[in-house]
Formats: sequence, C-alpha cells, structure tokens
Amino acid sequence: MSTTSGNPTECRNCGTRLVGAFCAHCGQKAVHLNPSLHEFLQDLFQELVPVDGRILQSVRLLLKKPGLLSREYFAGRRARYMSPILLYLAFSLLYFAISALAPIGGWQVSCTSCVPERRAIVELHLTEAINVWVPRTFFILVPLFATLIALAARRSSRNYPQHLYFAMHVHAAWFLAASIAALSGFIPYAPLRRGFSAALVTYAGIYLILAFRRAYDATWRAAIVRGSLVGFTYFLLTIAAVAIVVVPVLLRESGGG
Repeated sequence: MSTTSGNPTECRNCGTRLVGAFCAHCGQKAVHLNPSLHEFLQDLFQELVPVDGRILQSVRLLLKKPGLLSREYFAGRRARYMSPILLYLAFSLLYFAISALAPIGGWQVSCTSCVPERRAIVELHLTEAINVWVPRTFFILVPLFATLIALAARRSSRNYPQHLYFAMHVHAAWFLAASIAALSGFIPYAPLRRGFSAALVTYAGIYLILAFRRAYDATWRAAIVRGSLVGFTYFLLTIAAVAIVVVPVLLRESGGG
C-alpha cells in the first residue's frame, strides 16, 4: 500500500506498484502528500524548466566532446539530452538575436569594385541581403551537409536520419561559436573583431574533424581527410548560396546606377 508519509510504494494515481521515481504505467511522479518547501520549489522549477538539466548536459557534451552527443543518439541514449533539432534551432536563433543587437553584427561586405559614389549604399544592401538570407539557406544546406557526411561515412552502415542528427549537432556547435564571435561586434577594436572571425573559421574546421572521428569511430587519418573534404565541399556550397544572394543585388544596383 501507499503511505501518507515517506516514500510511496504504489502510484497514487493508478495503484501500480512503484519501481522508480515514476509510475511505469501512467507516468506520474511519486511525490509526498505533504511536500517540504524544498520539494515544492524543486517541482516548481521542473515545471517551469521542463528540460530538467538537459540543456546544460547537451551543451557541455556539444562543446567539450565533439561528436559524442551524436554517438549517444546513434546508441539510442536520448532521454537525457535535448533533441538535435531543438539544439540547432535554439543556437541559430541565439546567433540571429546577437547579430541583430550587436552594433557590428553578422557578415560585413566590402565592394571595392563598386562606383565610389554608390559604394556605401551597395555595401549596405549587400550586407543586409547576406545577413537576412544566407542564414536561412542553412535550413537547406544542413540536409546537403548530411548527404556529404553520408558519402564520407558510407561504410558506417548508418541511415540518413542518423547523419542528419550529426549534421544538426555540428551546426548547433557552429552557431553557438558564431554567437560568441558575434558578441565581438560590441568591441570597437577592428583587429580584435577580425581575430574572432578567424578563430571561428579555425574552430569550425577543427570541430568537424574531431566530431567526425568520435561519432563515426574513424581513424585520425580518415577523420582529417574525409572531414576536410566534406568541409571544403560544404564551403563551396555555402559560397554558391552567397552568390545566389549577392548576384541579384549587384545586378539590381548596377542597373539602378
């Protein structure tokens, strides 16, 4: 029987015998009928923050051990972590927010070949177009990135959705790093801002290699060669996406000139 004090032995909702903290039949949590203030505050926090520590755990693994979060998902250990799509969306939105708030945020475009009289306005329009549309193209580029990973890890016998998990984890880490770099927009010293940007590019490349090695249990040689090939190909795809955005703006501006 369940008791009115101490730890209950049966679920008070359906009467099923309890084996852990939650009922195996209806899912209700085993709680005291007369909770302490600490228990009340703990339950309140868990209701307001339903992820229950999954954010910190996911971010810790995402940053400290590239590829391990994907490997955990491959093995079916998912309950303790945020889903890849939530991580991707959360950190992409974080990046967009910081870029919008920073005095100098996002990509800055320079047009040295533009007519001097229109250079400022063309650079402004190019910057606006790139910062608005290029991040949105990543929603298309992420599946392409997963396809590149599927080709690079074709001997891993993993299905495409698993490669997509990996792709979203990698992009979540990249967006988080880009968010940190975007904070440099609050720094008035230009060389330091450029240093942040250079560090971001270096970090992105190294992260991909480390993540690929751990997630797919690859050798260092395979991780470096295949990771670099995927990264370079993906860079070209990103450049193509930028060109799709930039070229119409340049044609419109040149036509308007």
